[in-house]
Amino acid sequence: MPAGQRCKSDPSKSAVERFMQTFPAVIAEDRWGLEKQQRMFNYPDDGYFEVFLRPEAALRRARQILTRLERAERAPKPPSPEAAA
Repeated sequence: MPAGQRCKSDPSKSAVERFMQTFPAVIAEDRWGLEKQQRMFNYPDDGYFEVFLRPEAALRRARQILTRLERAERAPKPPSPEAAA
């Protein structure tokens, strides 16, 4: 932050003072969110699928393409003809 920058929501305080006041709460919220997110990694993805709404058609199409590509990467590769020779 530039030296002397004032807080827009409270011009009587410097931006650094406001940052120091709010930082612990922001970190606590981030930690809470990360802990919740980490717990979700404990659930298996087997059988997981998403339900899309109509306005999300482009997003749905992109995710379907990515899912197909991911499955293709995981599928066993057939031996190449050069390797057999």
